Amino acid sequence: MTSVTDLAEEAQTAIGAADWPRAARALEGLIAASPRPEAPLLYNLGLVLKRQGDLETAAGWFERAVGADARHANARFELAAALMELGRPAPALSSFKAYLERSPEDADALLNAARLALRLGRAEDAAGYAERLRRMRPADLAVSLLRADIAAERGRLGDAVTLYKSVIAGGEPALRATALSAMTHRAKGRVPLDPRALTAEAERET
Repeated sequence: MTSVTDLAEEAQTAIGAADWPRAARALEGLIAASPRPEAPLLYNLGLVLKRQGDLETAAGWFERAVGADARHANARFELAAALMELGRPAPALSSFKAYLERSPEDADALLNAARLALRLGRAEDAAGYAERLRRMRPADLAVSLLRADIAAERGRLGDAVTLYKSVIAGGEPALRATALSAMTHRAKGRVPLDPRALTAEAERET
């Protein structure tokens, strides 16, 4: 019978060698041998399964890790990120919100939360996250692009155009292309590129 020490060494060796199936088996053995597995052990199995591409099962282990220790910030972040990637925006946003209560300055979590809130039609919530990001990264044009999308969704087309133009003027090629596409092909709250249309829109807003 394999001892707990042997399983721990096996898991460590397998992780070091990036042998994820072997690591998963060893970690599963450690968890089965423990009457109350600790959060780091559950979290590590989630990470290994994520490396294997089994995001669905990984999310379950991240959730168990959070259940074992609500203070395990990395497990909560990974749970939120997994749910987002699995196409579950509402629970993903809830998880990011819970994570941000303990790590309020995490820019990646703020960015993801803003994007998820916007996707869910919660433009005001998205704007709050984006404003926190703007204060942290005032020169980041990726944040400007996010703020432009939020402004367009809120019907503030003048602000949106100003932000899109700043991205087009100074952003990397991918950001510039996204900003230009948003200005010309937005299905909802479309921001017109024609200056005459912009003038008419501004007159309506005033």
